[in-house]
Amino acid sequence: MGCFFSTPSTGNIIVRRATPRDVHYLPSIEYSAKQLFHIVGLSKLADAPVPPPSLFSLDQQEGKIWVAVSRDSMEPVALVVMGADPTTRSRRVLSVRKFAVDQRHARQGVGRRLRYVECVKKGREGWRDTLVGV
Repeated sequence: MGCFFSTPSTGNIIVRRATPRDVHYLPSIEYSAKQLFHIVGLSKLADAPVPPPSLFSLDQQEGKIWVAVSRDSMEPVALVVMGADPTTRSRRVLSVRKFAVDQRHARQGVGRRLRYVECVKKGREGWRDTLVGV
């Protein structure tokens, strides 16, 4: 079940766990988001290869990917990949490994909605800290 948000600037956005059907959209979202690195002189990051859909599949199957979906197209426009941080065994740390918003939907509150889901997940599941390794 997703969380439903409606804002004037983005239209309607649904935030939910990614489905197998969503996986093929994720590389293009990441690619679009990475292109903004050119603006700040970080072309190496912008030009780095984007993982193929197959590399997102395992995280999707494990429920680690959440997407923001446009109600107009019902296609993902943003993503967050999060799960337990494997390097911290002594405490429960939520690791955010990827966070990307398609440029066409940037600066419209879509990323903020994904961040909200991350915070709710952290609170409900008893995570003590969040490690952002985006």
